[in-house]
Amino acid sequence: MPLCAKCQSADLKFENFDNKKFPQNTYINSISRDSNGYIWLSGNGINRFDGIQIKSYQKNDDVPNSLREDYTDNLVVDKSGTLWIGSSGGICYYNRALDSFTFIDLSSTEKITYAYAFVFDGKETLWFSSNLGLCSINTNTKKISITSLNNYSNPICAIIDNGGKIWIGTRSDGLLMYDPLKNNFEKFLIYDNSKVSRISCLIADHQNKIWIGKAKGVIKIDPLNAGENGKLNFEKINGLETTSVGAFAFLPAYTSDSILWIATYTDGLITFNVNTNKISAAFLPDKSNPYSILSATTNNLYTDNENHLWIPGIKGISMFNMYNQNFKSRVIAELTNEPDPYIKVLEEDKNEKSIVWMGTNHQGLIKYKWAEKKVLEWIKSFDSGSPAGNNANTVADDGKGNLWIGSGNTLYQYVKKTKTFVKHPPLPTETQFRYPTVINKILCLHDTVLIAGSTGLVAYFTMTNVYKIIYSGNNINTDNNSFFILSAKQDKDGMVWCATIKGLTKIDILNATSVNYFFNSTENSVSINRFTDLDFDGDKIVLAGEGIFWFNKKTHQLSRLPTANDVQPGVCFSIRVDTLHNYWVNSNRGLVLYNQQKKKYKIFTTVDGLQEKVSITPLDIINNTMVCKFRGSFTYFNPYIVENNINIPRPVISAFKIFEKPVLFDPVKSENESYDLTYKQNFISFDFNAFEFNYPDKIQFAYRLTGFDKNWIYCGDKRNTTYTNLAGGNYVFEMKAANSAGLWSKSARFKIYIKPAFWQTLLFKILIGIAIAIAIYLLVRRKIENIKRKEKKKTALNKLMAEAEMKALRAQMNPHFIFNCMATIDGFILQNKKFEASEFLGKFSKLIRDVLEN
Repeated sequence: MPLCAKCQSADLKFENFDNKKFPQNTYINSISRDSNGYIWLSGNGINRFDGIQIKSYQKNDDVPNSLREDYTDNLVVDKSGTLWIGSSGGICYYNRALDSFTFIDLSSTEKITYAYAFVFDGKETLWFSSNLGLCSINTNTKKISITSLNNYSNPICAIIDNGGKIWIGTRSDGLLMYDPLKNNFEKFLIYDNSKVSRISCLIADHQNKIWIGKAKGVIKIDPLNAGENGKLNFEKINGLETTSVGAFAFLPAYTSDSILWIATYTDGLITFNVNTNKISAAFLPDKSNPYSILSATTNNLYTDNENHLWIPGIKGISMFNMYNQNFKSRVIAELTNEPDPYIKVLEEDKNEKSIVWMGTNHQGLIKYKWAEKKVLEWIKSFDSGSPAGNNANTVADDGKGNLWIGSGNTLYQYVKKTKTFVKHPPLPTETQFRYPTVINKILCLHDTVLIAGSTGLVAYFTMTNVYKIIYSGNNINTDNNSFFILSAKQDKDGMVWCATIKGLTKIDILNATSVNYFFNSTENSVSINRFTDLDFDGDKIVLAGEGIFWFNKKTHQLSRLPTANDVQPGVCFSIRVDTLHNYWVNSNRGLVLYNQQKKKYKIFTTVDGLQEKVSITPLDIINNTMVCKFRGSFTYFNPYIVENNINIPRPVISAFKIFEKPVLFDPVKSENESYDLTYKQNFISFDFNAFEFNYPDKIQFAYRLTGFDKNWIYCGDKRNTTYTNLAGGNYVFEMKAANSAGLWSKSARFKIYIKPAFWQTLLFKILIGIAIAIAIYLLVRRKIENIKRKEKKKTALNKLMAEAEMKALRAQMNPHFIFNCMATIDGFILQNKKFEASEFLGKFSKLIRDVLEN
């Protein structure tokens, strides 16, 4: 019996990175994660993976410090975060500053030709097997020491027990034990069918017992408690006798120390309870599960510091994250090859809770084992004589052993006990409209089956086998759109509410009365009368249509949900209200969540795990799980934990460029010490990244250059930036990242100092300032002296002019001149010429006044 038949598979989700992201035919020997967050893979060279892209390192004789050989084996990250690599070319470590590999040799002539089976003591010593036997290297001093254990071949694995002893598993030399304190060793040959067994993996559990994986089977020893004869007791583990073991791992954060994860070469990944010695689950590739592991051949396991379990295989890598176990999917393989294989409805069986019935579009009815995600029965046709006899548009379970199926315009009854179908007569509303009825929804109420469709609402009384029209038109000229029901639900008061293409209708089944609520035909050019689905939220009815609406059952008022965080829900096909009063909507934009408490929208698409972006069928709730249905597949999720992505991305500055040319740098050093540049190197670029392997495409970034940018620059998923014409001075480049839930990381930093040109230095500026001040001083002084000289000349000129005027005045005031004037006046008087005397006297007086004024 194969191992996978001995246990039930657990419903776990694995993220897969297949060969589309990795070089083709890459066989992965080992996997490790460095302190920056990169995933490193050994095998065909070395590959570095960040969730989006991969960088390969190969042997290249033309490149200094490249790998010596293409084949690489073990990978270990030491306490300082340095990656150590074992290969067929020896032992080396990755130099982040130089982006190259440094090999360690005993001397210039004595080289280590291979290094396998690494084990790190967690402090400073790395143990490995080589052509010289068992060796150790101090990861700080890079000094190699050789032990007394040698003359063994094909080492595969190694561990250190709690007593400090080194255990080595080999391909053909059995199990080796070395005691560093005594510098001695012991060999244990373990046989399978008279042949020394291959020891493929070793691990110590929480009780300090060592589990040993063999070519076939698993054994266990207690290295600290030997038997009465002083020999170790090798305990055979029942139930794993035929298992070909590739690797062991514990994941205590998820399954405690009692569960051992086992990678196998033929049976995929299994979990084993070390307390009960029983297999608890098995995981194999499954075509019906898009999130199953990639390969049944898994040769290694690695647990990183974020509790991710990495499972490398021949087809790529699978990764298990206990915090990302939502948005799981299944493909109904039976439908995938059929035409138009859309899943229309899911209905829980009310008599057998583990069963779910799937109604399909033209492909009949499927009986499905929900817990096991397994098809039990496929009923392709209800009525071979009807063209719509294999269309299950809607399904309802009455709890009395019957399924009621709406197929086109026909009502079918499926009796589960006898597995027979009953075809019921045509609906009485068929005669009232020109076109056949399309049954959209069936409700089972006690002994009544309500059939809602394109011609109204009809009740079928199962006790009397009688139809009764509850809500419909009464003549051929009736506006048929008024009775076109797309969805119907009964509230806690017994009222049936119907979403129609003309509005909202309330129907009292007992009294066979109805009330129509029609609203404005348009609102900002958008129709608000066509409603596709409804659900209840207290006294409100939540409606899906050209958006999301509230209808208050007491006030009869309709209002549109407010837009929040700039998100429009789009055209809505279906709506459900969860117990936290959050709204879930299928729309043309994806799966929309409206969180009432936060008043915030969030949209989920294929990036989050949906099989397709858009589903036009109603959302279903199965066992408190929300289900989206697509073409031949469905995605199911817990609606209460979709926003609980607690994995905060780890930001890293991946590249630094000057004039677009990459420059090697030490990430640790550049965060604490400035990287010096000249004034000519003022055109710089940064590439950055962040590690959140579940949703790498949804990581958002922000950056700033302190000393240049005033605020953070939020750049979406852009992973690079450039700065030009930077002035001299100190700068700090910072970048941070946010996960799909909007949680931001701490920032990664890169310090820069641009040395100013001599004309940009402070001393030069001071000297220039002094020179300008002296020049201004000299210019002002010269100006003042010029002004003084001009004033002096002006003063001298004024003096000369004054002297000349004085001479003129003196000449004018000559006594002879005055005497002559007075004589002239006397002459006019004597001659009795009074007028002439008066006129001459006036002129003389004016002359005297002018002289006095001057």
